[in-house]
Amino acid sequence: MVHRSVYLVLIVYLLLALSTGCQATTDVTERIPTDLPVLQSTTPAPSSTPESTATQVPTATPVPPTPTITLSPAEPITSIADIIGTWLAYWSDQTKLNVEFKNTNQMVVSWNQDGTIMSSNSFNIEYGVINFTSTYSLTGSPVCKDAQGAYKSYIIRQGDQPVSLSFELVGADACLDRIDLLDGETLKWMKP
Repeated sequence: MVHRSVYLVLIVYLLLALSTGCQATTDVTERIPTDLPVLQSTTPAPSSTPESTATQVPTATPVPPTPTITLSPAEPITSIADIIGTWLAYWSDQTKLNVEFKNTNQMVVSWNQDGTIMSSNSFNIEYGVINFTSTYSLTGSPVCKDAQGAYKSYIIRQGDQPVSLSFELVGADACLDRIDLLDGETLKWMKP
């Protein structure tokens, strides 16, 4: 009986040994891991969103403001070069007039809108005073014909550019139109 038992154990052992060597292949689903990592592409995807720019951080060094050129104090005119050009004047504080000083020692006053000449004067400059002599008047006033008048004249500049020209009557002037235009008035620079 022992012999039979050994024989039986041997057969069981053989069957077990053969059964493990001849096993069917394992299920494929058991070999594939289910938690594989997703590979990321190294090339960025195209985007319509603009790239952000860096925000500028204020520096400790302040930026100085742009220098402004201050107005000069009023100075007496010294030559014809101080006043040559066109100046803006007002008649009765409403009507704009052009007052043009020419290098031919002529002052021509005209309407700002249409350029109609109202009057003209010859002039010379001595020690900051302009001496005028009327040569033409649109109104034909006999009082202004050849009338003379002297005016202290002061110029204000910003840098080397003229800004304004003011007048003060010295003595008497027979031409009331010229007094109204110049005495105590300030003309504004327009153009050379």
